[in-house]
Amino acid sequence: MIPKSTVFTPQTKVSDLLDRDHNLIDVLSRIGINLGFGESTVEDAATRSGLDPETTCLICNVYSSEQYNPDPETLARGRITDVVKYLRNSHQIYLTTELVWLEDAICHLITPFSDKQKTVI
Repeated sequence: MIPKSTVFTPQTKVSDLLDRDHNLIDVLSRIGINLGFGESTVEDAATRSGLDPETTCLICNVYSSEQYNPDPETLARGRITDVVKYLRNSHQIYLTTELVWLEDAICHLITPFSDKQKTVI
């Protein structure tokens, strides 16, 4: 298992990356890396998906560690199209899934309230 303080690199195995932070499976999906990576490194999986490995690691590092603060050179090397792809995919998921789930949960929560209380909420 990778220590929590370790920064991911293109040579990190995707399975080790997910072992450290299982929430990165959603991040990888939004970047465009799907399941079936086996023992691949981040570099292998990113390249197969048409992504820049350094940018993929940058996104995963930012997402998985509050302490991660990339230096200006790392940011400058990032491929902006990959970042925008990740942001657009994330935005789409929130619009089509997360907000719908939240709306359903709120509607369920206020079901027993009076119409006046529902209007206030």
